[in-house]
Amino acid sequence: MQQFEIVLKNNNIRSYRFIALMLVILNLAIFIFLLFSDSYFVDALSDLILVCIYAIFRFYQSRKNKAFFFIDEVAFFVLAGCWIVLHHYLFAIFCALIGTLYHFSLQKIHFVFSGELIIRMNFPRTEYQWAKFNNVMLRDGILTLDFTDNKLIQMEVEDNITINEFEFNAFAKQKIKQYSQHYQNPFSK
Repeated sequence: MQQFEIVLKNNNIRSYRFIALMLVILNLAIFIFLLFSDSYFVDALSDLILVCIYAIFRFYQSRKNKAFFFIDEVAFFVLAGCWIVLHHYLFAIFCALIGTLYHFSLQKIHFVFSGELIIRMNFPRTEYQWAKFNNVMLRDGILTLDFTDNKLIQMEVEDNITINEFEFNAFAKQKIKQYSQHYQNPFSK
C-alpha cells in the first residue's frame, strides 16, 4: 500500500522559544525578589542556583552540539519543582502545564497520507477522510490541503524532506476522486 509522510515547518518555534525565555526570566526575577524575605531566603537561593545550573548546562550542551541555545521544556519542570519547594503548588502546576504545552508546540507538523486516511500525527492526533478534501497538492515545497468546507491549510515542507511531487499529486488526486465518488454514492463499488 502506497503511503507518504510529509513533515512541515513550524514557523512559530522562534516565538515560542522567546516566550519561554521570558517566562523563565520572570520566574528568576521572582526568586531574586524572594531572596529579600527572611522566610524564603534559603529556598529561593537554592531554587535560583538550581535554575542557573540548568541554564548553564543547556548552554554548554548547545555549544558542544554546535546548536542554537534555547530554553527547553525541562526548564519548566525544574521551575515546577522549585515552586513545590517554596510550597506554592498553583505556580508549580502552572509551570508544569506550560512545560507540557511548550513541548507540544515545538514539534514539527507531521502528516501521513495513506490509502484510507490523512493523519496529522501531532498532538492531538487528527484523522481526516479523503472525502473531506477538494484538493491535496504538493508543489514547490508547499503542501496545500483544500477542505470541502472551505478550510485551507498551506504550509512549507521541511527542507530535508524529498518527495516526488508528481507521484504524490497523482496519488492524492486518485484518492480524492475515489473517495468523493464513494461518498456521493455509497452503494457503488
